[in-house]
Amino acid sequence: MEIHELVIEIELLERRLTLYEEKYGILSEDFYAAIMSGKLAHYDEYDETRADFSRWKGIYETWLRCKQDYTAQPTVAELNNLRETAYLLRSPRNAERLLTALARAQCEVVPSQSVEQLRREVGLDESEALYGPDQEDDGE
Repeated sequence: MEIHELVIEIELLERRLTLYEEKYGILSEDFYAAIMSGKLAHYDEYDETRADFSRWKGIYETWLRCKQDYTAQPTVAELNNLRETAYLLRSPRNAERLLTALARAQCEVVPSQSVEQLRREVGLDESEALYGPDQEDDGE
């Protein structure tokens, strides 16, 4: 089921649950806990209550499954990260570099560096870091 279909289904189920909650004056979560623990067994004597409770329990269980399916869906940020990773891994050379860097990061403990140490290591001076190698500081 698509995510938008899940959202619609959840909303419809919640409307149906609200009708039972208003009729019996108890939240669905509490009702479900009570019926599953057998605390509502004495209500089985009444046909209308038995039918309502059976439907209410079924709707609540369906709602629980839909909520579980919804929470199992990846977030937009996760999908964007996956798309970006897939894009970067399309190039064999890029994939090799990224996977090598990942393996190195997982195996090694890299000491932290200050910005100045990093600039010296890669050969950037202050003006290049601010303006790029092809631009000059015009003194303004």
